[in-house]
Amino acid sequence: MKKAYFLLPVFILLITARPIQAETQTPVDTTNRGERIEVREARVTERMGKIEEKKENREARVTDRMGKVEEKKEDRQARRSEIAENHAERLEKRFGAYTQRLTTLSEKIQTRIDAVKAQGNDTASSQEKLDSGLAALTSARSYADQSVAQFRAIDPEKFEEQKSEAQAARELADKAREGYKNALELFRSAVKELK
Repeated sequence: MKKAYFLLPVFILLITARPIQAETQTPVDTTNRGERIEVREARVTERMGKIEEKKENREARVTDRMGKVEEKKEDRQARRSEIAENHAERLEKRFGAYTQRLTTLSEKIQTRIDAVKAQGNDTASSQEKLDSGLAALTSARSYADQSVAQFRAIDPEKFEEQKSEAQAARELADKAREGYKNALELFRSAVKELK
């Protein structure tokens, strides 16, 4: 029962309360309709101008970014070409030194084989290993020359193909290194058999 007495005043207030009507800020004036249309058109043209300005700014940023991307791409191409050229020069010097040292070593071993043969000892196996080492040296020299030529032939304009060309040149350089190692091992075994 107490609850009902509490709800009664709330119910009376709801029944007697009038709805509140909102007042308009500016009364509608039908005489200035032309001015309102002009103001509205001015706002629309102002908005359209801002939209066009934003589009132009966006396009300018996009073209600027694209220019920077192209610059970076050209820089990478130039660096890769420079790196390939430097690598070719280093390989040429290194492989030239290997070839010179191993050729000198093979000449010394041949001289020693001839001296042992003159004493009447058997040097057939040593001579065979020396000949195999010379063949491996010739093969390694061939791979080395091909590798250097491929590193020098990398075209700086063909960015996508540079990686595959460099990889092929590296593989040839690895074959040349292995050839030089094999030649050296064969020369060592030839010397061991002379003892």
